[in-house]
Amino acid sequence: MLKVLFRFFVLLAIAAAFMAYYYAPWVKTEWQILSGRQAFQRGDFQVAVENLSSAIGALEQRGSTDRSTYWRRALAQSHLALRQDDDALRHYRMLTDNKAHFALGLHALRAGQWGTSIDLLKRAAETEPNCALCKAALTNSIAAESAYRSGVEAKDVQAKELELMKGPATCLCFLAVVTAGSALTSGVLQPRLVALVRKAGVGKQAAERAIRLLANQLSGKWEKLLQQANDDLCPPLTHNEIIKVALGWAELAPFGGDAHRTLIAADQTFRLIGPLTNYGQALLAESNSASQLTSAETLRIAHWDALVAASKNPRFIDLGLDSLPMPAQNAPGGWFWRAWDAVKPGNRFWSSTPKLP
Repeated sequence: MLKVLFRFFVLLAIAAAFMAYYYAPWVKTEWQILSGRQAFQRGDFQVAVENLSSAIGALEQRGSTDRSTYWRRALAQSHLALRQDDDALRHYRMLTDNKAHFALGLHALRAGQWGTSIDLLKRAAETEPNCALCKAALTNSIAAESAYRSGVEAKDVQAKELELMKGPATCLCFLAVVTAGSALTSGVLQPRLVALVRKAGVGKQAAERAIRLLANQLSGKWEKLLQQANDDLCPPLTHNEIIKVALGWAELAPFGGDAHRTLIAADQTFRLIGPLTNYGQALLAESNSASQLTSAETLRIAHWDALVAASKNPRFIDLGLDSLPMPAQNAPGGWFWRAWDAVKPGNRFWSSTPKLP
């Protein structure tokens, strides 16, 4: 009888040891989930992160998809509440719910990934049509993309028009060389060109910047002209061109020693005015684009801050994005509305400035 009891207790001990070994990870995981849940519910997000981080992987290995997804949301929210934004985004990338779309859409906007940002924010706005902040973020993303593309176009226009200015500028340089000798750019050409192009309606900043860029790009050619000005670098005038440009340019007289040279200077200045005017418009468009992108980033930060503030409330895990408040909506004349007015598509600078060619 004693032998039977001994064998029974030995088998019982072995079974207990086996069960303890087999179920220890399960017990550990469930304990971490319990501890993490309690910490999350009381707003102790650092403790929640410490417990949930390892438990989620164990849940996924056991195939508990629904539980692991729920607690990954809690983990992402905890990281965000602690302003551990990169860690929060890492978990949001593993989720497909609206909060993940919203957070990742704002992050894509910050990274300049316009298409991705618009797509993600559009999903969030369409799924939760009552979310005013989702719609505002989507509108902001669309406006930012438009401003970026306008800025790229404006830079391309500047480069194109600068090339078109080189020929007339070279001719005027030649005329200035044969007229003024070594006192070329500082004494005769640059201030006179700035005055002439401003007379045609170009702003001072655009005129000075364009002439400065031309001076830098043509400096090598001008140095050669200073050494030897034998070849005529100006195209010939036709009768119609003389009639077209002969009036209204009295300031050009110092460019030449005779009337023909003055008319050539007038003709080349006339040819310079067109691309320089377009350059000035593009310069203004680029400045407006940069301002719009700055305003769009200001709004994006406000939207992100609204998400962070909501994440500090443990109940937000069970709430929709429509619970997010619009930042500073009732602050008349505040930065939010000034920034919002700057980036609304209806206020884009193309509607108030001349269209680029």
